[in-house]
Amino acid sequence: MNQIFDINRAWHYFKLKTVLNKRMLFISLAGFLGFVFIITFFIANSIHPGQEYYLNNFHIGAYLFMLFVGGVFITGRSFHDMNTSEKSIAQLMIPASVFEKFITPFLISTIGWIALSLVSYEVFAILTNGLWGATFGFSPGIFNIFDYTYQAQYFDILKSFFLIHSIFFLGATAYKKYPIGKTALSIFIFNSIFSFFTLFMVLILFGSFTDFSIASANIAVEVFYEGLVLKLQFIAEWLFIIIIPLILYIIAFYKLKEREV
Repeated sequence: MNQIFDINRAWHYFKLKTVLNKRMLFISLAGFLGFVFIITFFIANSIHPGQEYYLNNFHIGAYLFMLFVGGVFITGRSFHDMNTSEKSIAQLMIPASVFEKFITPFLISTIGWIALSLVSYEVFAILTNGLWGATFGFSPGIFNIFDYTYQAQYFDILKSFFLIHSIFFLGATAYKKYPIGKTALSIFIFNSIFSFFTLFMVLILFGSFTDFSIASANIAVEVFYEGLVLKLQFIAEWLFIIIIPLILYIIAFYKLKEREV
């Protein structure tokens, strides 16, 4: 039997993770959609025929909030069953490789959550629009997420999702207690240090922010042409969408491997 990945072994581990987390996921999802349902009632009660777009605009905002915040919540709990000595021992006894214990939560919190959030909110929005339309006498139409994001924009949204996911996935492997809060705090500290360092270097090199603004404007005029801007944009996308998440996922794998020892 393959010691790194076996499809049957991975499937059984997937079913185990699903059974252990389905109640938490259902309660969280139902609670959020119930809260959104109440808000849509007040929106529907306050709008007039011709203003149905207010309801659908709220839907897209609520969906994106659910996608990202729900993704962070699920990702941060990817390895909560290893956060105590007793649970760690039970985890070690599960007949699955480290890679299978890594890839299963990864797929659940990425592809699984993206599909679940998309389908569940689509169904929820369609039913909600139909109910409020019949109740208040207007026609909001069938809500379609892609009508508001377009497929290209939705792909860009998923790029950002995977960047955020990689950060919190690493946090889930690195922190045993309060991984979501500690990861968020780590992001805040890192951004604060980076911002302070940037401001410090600006003052050292230019003397003042006014001189920095003038120098930046001159550089932008003299150096940055359209082709260079496009190249820099391409490099930035590769850096933040592919390279950094890949590095964070690799580190997360080895962090999980350390906890398995």
